[in-house]
Amino acid sequence: MKTCEQCGNPVTDEVYVCPYCEGHDLQVAQGALVVRRIDLGHAGLSVAEARETLRDAIDVASYRGEDVLVVVHGYGSSGTGGHIRSMVRSEAHRALSERVISGWTAGEELATRAAKELVRRLPALARIDAWQRDNPGVTILVVR
Repeated sequence: MKTCEQCGNPVTDEVYVCPYCEGHDLQVAQGALVVRRIDLGHAGLSVAEARETLRDAIDVASYRGEDVLVVVHGYGSSGTGGHIRSMVRSEAHRALSERVISGWTAGEELATRAAKELVRRLPALARIDAWQRDNPGVTILVVR
C-alpha cells in the first residue's frame, strides 16, 4: 500500500490514479501492473453511453500504457438488466479481434484455461484484487 500525496488516503500499489480524489502521478511499484477500475454498472448510464465510456477507457489505457482495466458492470441477477454486462463482453470480443487488447476474462471464469493463460503471460494479474475472487459483475481486460 502507498499513500496518495494529494488526499492522504491509502491506495494499492497497482494504481496510479487515486480512487478517492482522482489525483494522478502516483508512483507504481517496479514490476507491478498498472490497473484502472471503471464502473459502468452503477453510473446510471444507458448501454450506448456505457459503450462509449468503455471504448474511451480502452483508448486511454492504451495511450497511457495501462496494463489492465477492471470493468465493473454488475451482474443483472434480478432477471432484468445485464445489458451493460453483455455489451462489455461483446466489446471485449471486438477489441480482442481488432488487437486493441491482448486478452480478457469474465470475472466468474478465472479458473478457465484462457484465464490461466493470461496469468501465465502476466503473473502479476493473480495479485490484483479483482482476480482474488469470482465475480460475475466484472470483466477484466488486459490492454498490454
